[in-house]
Amino acid sequence: MEDKRFIKVCHDHYLISLALHKLLTTGYLPNNTKHEFNKEINLNKSGIYIVTFRTILYKNKFVLNYNYLFYSEFFTDLFLMFLITRIKFKDSLTYGNWSGIFTLIDSNLSYNREGLIKILMTYPSLFNEYLYLETNNVTNIDKIKWIDFLKLFVNIENIYTMFNLLNWAYEGAESNLKFLQSVSATSCTDMISADTEILKINLLNNCLFVVRDLEKFLNFIKIKHKDVNPGIQKWRGQVNTMNNLIFCIDQDFRSSLYNYNQYHLNKKNLSSNLALSKHNISFNNIHKNLGNIKWYSTKITNNNWNNKSYNQLLKKKL
Repeated sequence: MEDKRFIKVCHDHYLISLALHKLLTTGYLPNNTKHEFNKEINLNKSGIYIVTFRTILYKNKFVLNYNYLFYSEFFTDLFLMFLITRIKFKDSLTYGNWSGIFTLIDSNLSYNREGLIKILMTYPSLFNEYLYLETNNVTNIDKIKWIDFLKLFVNIENIYTMFNLLNWAYEGAESNLKFLQSVSATSCTDMISADTEILKINLLNNCLFVVRDLEKFLNFIKIKHKDVNPGIQKWRGQVNTMNNLIFCIDQDFRSSLYNYNQYHLNKKNLSSNLALSKHNISFNNIHKNLGNIKWYSTKITNNNWNNKSYNQLLKKKL
């Protein structure tokens, strides 16, 4: 079953601006100047951060680890539309790996937003295709576990509430009830309280936090949790569940950009010269060429091949 309002959101609005299109395809802005992204590791740059957290026991104390991925301001509207509408979510890599997640979006991301994004941020459930299909395709809503039911929603919260939600998920046990009651409709709270199995679940592992200012968010967290860091140094090279969730979200977002562009091309809403290739929306292009992801490699690349000091170092090594 398909609801026309979700198609209408995509059909009536094309949010890939000419400036972003040129940036994706050439690396240049419309005035033919090279756009130099700030590659400095700065956690309050203008844009959008997706963040995951995990609790680990290290040297007999609990440490809160985090991992994140940054998108520049150019992608903010597109990413918010992707997260809120959740179109074809059950076909996504995220669903295949995680089934569902608690999506918590900083309300500050709606600041200075107008039109479609302002409406989506104000009424997220109205345009959430995944929520609509799941709640309309079951004959009895009780067949959906309550915790899975609550993952259908996208929650727009201020940064203080997001801190409380993270803290409750961190504490677990009885605090799980506070978390779930906070993200649920009022009519669900009695049923949540009656489900004792909820007390045993690690909710933090299934949370995605989306914030405007990561530095500010982390500073709030550090008031209560002193040990907050990107992970124990000797373990940072390992692939982990935080990496995987962020990878899945990013892969789905970039695939949605390609499909979104193809949809409007097929509908003749765009001329053929505005087609995007899969290379244009690749991880390498969006995050390395146009973002702040570094290679962290000593291999020879096009960027360092002509680097004089690099070549001198290479000769010494040989």
